[in-house]
Amino acid sequence: MLGTWGLEFAETMSGTYLRSDETEACTPHPLSFSARVRIHSLVDYMRTHKASIRGEIYAPGLADVAPIHGSMVISPVVRRLIRYDFGFTGDDGNPYRFHGEKTLTAWRFLRALTVLPAQIFDGTGTCIARCNTRFHLRSDLLPMLRSVRLA
Repeated sequence: MLGTWGLEFAETMSGTYLRSDETEACTPHPLSFSARVRIHSLVDYMRTHKASIRGEIYAPGLADVAPIHGSMVISPVVRRLIRYDFGFTGDDGNPYRFHGEKTLTAWRFLRALTVLPAQIFDGTGTCIARCNTRFHLRSDLLPMLRSVRLA
């Protein structure tokens, strides 16, 4: 039955983050995350455009390597967006939330598809960092395509 079929793939995004208490003159910190994205049911996905994600984040100074879990909204046609929302625990033991959104436009489609501006929030909902990550087509597209599986 189609309702029980799903899809999964792996995605890696990398870039930098700058803490809210740092000035633009500061050197940004490296940040990357690798996620396994899973659409549990293609029928449900057609209605909600939601997928779950699990993986790891690397953000030295915040979380050297930490597991992530959360969700994505993948709706490039209907809503013209791809939204990432996942949580992780920092090296200080506190919870953090990563939230980023790609807004897709026809005139800058490729850039919009590969650049993910994001923010990191602490447990109280305060923005503690701004992030700029990318999906690198040359190095990341083929591994992502190879990872696609029916689930």
